[in-house]
Amino acid sequence: ETYAIPPIFRERVAYHIAEMRAALPTTLVVYRRKVRYWPIIAAEFKALELPEVMAYVAWTESQFDPMAKSSAGARGMWQMTRTTAQSLGLKVDGVVDERTDVPRQTRAAAKYLAGLLAEFGEDAFMLAMASYNKGENGVRRVLRKVAQTPGGFKRSKRDFWHLYRLKLLPEETREYVPKILAAAIVCSNPARYGLVDVVATADSV
Repeated sequence: ETYAIPPIFRERVAYHIAEMRAALPTTLVVYRRKVRYWPIIAAEFKALELPEVMAYVAWTESQFDPMAKSSAGARGMWQMTRTTAQSLGLKVDGVVDERTDVPRQTRAAAKYLAGLLAEFGEDAFMLAMASYNKGENGVRRVLRKVAQTPGGFKRSKRDFWHLYRLKLLPEETREYVPKILAAAIVCSNPARYGLVDVVATADSV
């Protein structure tokens, strides 16, 4: 109910929660990183009044690892390419790479997500998160395609779950949002999902 998930899609969120529980040792490591960096992340997202759930993009992107690097060259906790990072004001050159600077990259990520919400609507945070994975241009193309159908301009037709049901987004993107919601749900009640209180030991991770 918290994230307005239609019954037909709750199974996908439950599936990803089960995956996290099955890989509990790994989930615990990631949760410890989350606890360590959360004060920084929460402050930046609160400053722009972003929904807190959107911060779990970092769980799916990098498992909250500031040094993560993809084969495509994306780097940092928020997995930004050089071009995206530079467009958001981060310094990336042969000497300095601010994508590994947690406060700076988090501020840039919050700014980027706020821009997506401004475009897609404040109630479309799931669509904005999908855009973080797919790219806003890709999502724009899908929405334009939907707009060519009867009533395609209506909010209900621009909803992430509507696009999911029609399989208009790639499978990776379709599962990206349920993974984020699963992480948010697990972290909202860590004891229930087998994660011990690691606040005191988080700095050692």
